[in-house]
Amino acid sequence: MAIYREYDQVALDAQYNCRGMVPDFDDQIAHWISESKSAQTGLTADLDVAYGPDDTERLDIYPAAEKNAPIMVFIHGGYWRAMDKREHAFPALAFAPAGITLISINYALAPNVGITEIVRQCRAAMIWVYRNAPFFGGDRSRLYVSGHSAGGHLTAMMLATDWTSQAPDMPADLVKGGCPISGLYDLEPIRLTYLNADLHLDQKEAAQNSPLLLEPRGAQWMIVTSGGLESAEFHRQQSGLVDKWRAAGLDVETVESPGKHHFNVVTQLAESRSPLFSAVSSRIL
Repeated sequence: MAIYREYDQVALDAQYNCRGMVPDFDDQIAHWISESKSAQTGLTADLDVAYGPDDTERLDIYPAAEKNAPIMVFIHGGYWRAMDKREHAFPALAFAPAGITLISINYALAPNVGITEIVRQCRAAMIWVYRNAPFFGGDRSRLYVSGHSAGGHLTAMMLATDWTSQAPDMPADLVKGGCPISGLYDLEPIRLTYLNADLHLDQKEAAQNSPLLLEPRGAQWMIVTSGGLESAEFHRQQSGLVDKWRAAGLDVETVESPGKHHFNVVTQLAESRSPLFSAVSSRIL
């Protein structure tokens, strides 16, 4: 019996079981950790800076050498219920040397909190970065956001945020552009999968946190990519967001990632010669 589109329960769960589609998952995570340690030890870093009162509301700053550098905030994935910023410092290996400050943020994880609270924390992190940019040498007028998987969803939620409603001193165009990677933009199918045992989404919360049902606000551009080897649902989610937000007037660029799966598609952000990093950095610089 189909429960979503043409998928029955087993088939829908399989579409969103990213680990199950990647036999060398453990090797991929080990690569993230190794590259992140290289960033933490080889680059200037200010770690575990508080952006909010909760112990989970922490961020790491990898500043560019130049003052008044543009800022890229990176939001890690893990289906909103796993992973940590320390495993996602690797984009700094390309961004910081290119003259772009990289900030990797943490947030509380499900099932301890729901997605609405996670979105709130990410917004709080963006506001903190905007307010405090002068103190770490960043240019808050050039603030961008990127993220992978669940972080791709959160990136799109940042691009759909009405910042003037979040705080009176925030500009409408607080975020100038973003790059969601292999993101989830329609949470209704997520609500129907095995993932909801931790996420506890109901239909209302899923809709409120689905970028596909929202409009882009303030940003000038968005670059999207997903791995060529990813499931049909990931590609459907991306194409749906691209079509919707282009129709809303946003400048949307799609970067193809042939031969990439869900876990190595994001490592392109640490590779200065990759098509993805080139596309993002050229927009910023």
